[in-house]
Amino acid sequence: MNNEKTSLGVSVSVLGAAMYFTVLLGGYIPFLLLAGYVFLRENDEWLKKTAVKAFAVYTCFQLAYEAVNLIPSAISVVDDITGLAGRSFSIPFVSNLVSLVKSAIYFMRPVMLLLMGFQAFKKLDVAFPFVDKIADFGTEAAVKAASAVKKEEPKEEPKTEPADSKAAAEATEEK
Repeated sequence: MNNEKTSLGVSVSVLGAAMYFTVLLGGYIPFLLLAGYVFLRENDEWLKKTAVKAFAVYTCFQLAYEAVNLIPSAISVVDDITGLAGRSFSIPFVSNLVSLVKSAIYFMRPVMLLLMGFQAFKKLDVAFPFVDKIADFGTEAAVKAASAVKKEEPKEEPKTEPADSKAAAEATEEK
């Protein structure tokens, strides 16, 4: 097991696993706070990619769930339009199929996040090709944004004025 430590004193792999578990159990706000900390305070690239990947996995599953959820809505719109003409429109098996797909997505999201979280304890990665591309792109963008936030304005040197400016002027004239 890798013994690299974060600035919090916990191992990098534990913080990486915490990213997956936080997005799964805590929701977006605690996760975004933790991810913000990682991008602003930590230097480990694997940890930064893990933060983006955890968010990408959660979001991909959520988007898939919502996309499938559009199917019954579309059928309902068509039914409402045909209802204006005194007709009815329905596809009975679609409702069961949509319900099955939504249940599968709802089941797979925590399974994948748990699997990825436990793999992160060993600082390993679960290959998820589509999400890996998103994570690579997102990590680059997030690192650039975090480095822009980290940059501090250069501090100006305080200008020291002589206590008696007349005396300073006279001293300059004498030379």
